[in-house]
Amino acid sequence: MNKVFAIFLSFTIVATSYVIGSKQAQKYTAIGCFRDLGKSPRPLPTLLADLRNSIDWHNLNKTIDKCSQLADQRGFSVFGVQFYGECWSGKDAMTSYSKDGEAENCVVGVGQERANFVYKFLKKATQWKKANYKFIEGDIIGKTSFHSDLKTASVNCKQRCETIQGCKAVRLYDLDIGLVFCTLFKRVTKYTCPLDSTKLECVFAKGESWVKIS
Repeated sequence: MNKVFAIFLSFTIVATSYVIGSKQAQKYTAIGCFRDLGKSPRPLPTLLADLRNSIDWHNLNKTIDKCSQLADQRGFSVFGVQFYGECWSGKDAMTSYSKDGEAENCVVGVGQERANFVYKFLKKATQWKKANYKFIEGDIIGKTSFHSDLKTASVNCKQRCETIQGCKAVRLYDLDIGLVFCTLFKRVTKYTCPLDSTKLECVFAKGESWVKIS
């Protein structure tokens, strides 16, 4: 094993074992070293910037981090550094970055000539807001209503749950004071919560009041 490849292998093991990234961009982690044969369409089709003139040869993480910021600003999910300081990415790069096969000519987290060292951003939990509550994807939320008797509560709650996308459970509680309350549950996902992609707000039907359960 030559010295250059040993350095690359060592970096790969370390980089995939922890998360790296700056406060200005999403956190990201290493995928690996991949060829770029230069044929169109290229594995990472969009050159975001040539950063070679600003390389800090004592700390190549600065170049990687700058590239991550550029890719994050464009909304891309993966990015790669080629020829020490070229920052490459693309809209559909997650499905194309490995199309030319794996490579061995990467060192300390960057690709050399005709090679991309590729990284992917870690998925962010989608967040929504409802009134004073903030719901995060995966949360269990509930909605409670009150009824005059157990039978009415059972029928009404079951029917109500059937009209709510993602509703999975109904719980009835008899308060022994002439009231029964019913709680409906559902898990917040991008499918069960109508998403306003601009404001990242969960917009429920008028009058509904959901609270976080867990």
